Amino acid sequence: MKAKTRVILVLLAAFVYVAAQEGKAEQNVVEELLVETLVKPETCSITSEMGDTLQIHYTGKLLADGKVIDSSLSRDPLVVELGKRTVIPVCLGLVPTLLGMVGLYLYNKANTQRPGKKKAKDKKSKKK
Repeated sequence: MKAKTRVILVLLAAFVYVAAQEGKAEQNVVEELLVETLVKPETCSITSEMGDTLQIHYTGKLLADGKVIDSSLSRDPLVVELGKRTVIPVCLGLVPTLLGMVGLYLYNKANTQRPGKKKAKDKKSKKK
């Protein structure tokens, strides 16, 4: 009798574990990625490429009710190195949207002096 009870408990535990893992997998599916441009630069010839390191702010919301589940606005920005898989797997759709983005306009937004094109190119080549 004890052996049957143990087998049933083991099977029940396995079932609960599998059900919990399936629930986690369903929660991690990203159905939609919305990229909103807050400030659009007039012109810029320097864009992001594979290997570049970007600092971005984000706000994650649930699709069903728009509830905010995570945001970097109250802390430091997320640091992403394009092509190095530094983003969690469920957010990998974010990386292609960051390719080709213009970065220099952020200097204007922060009210700091914008570097010249030569200085920006020098910084970019030193990183590689």
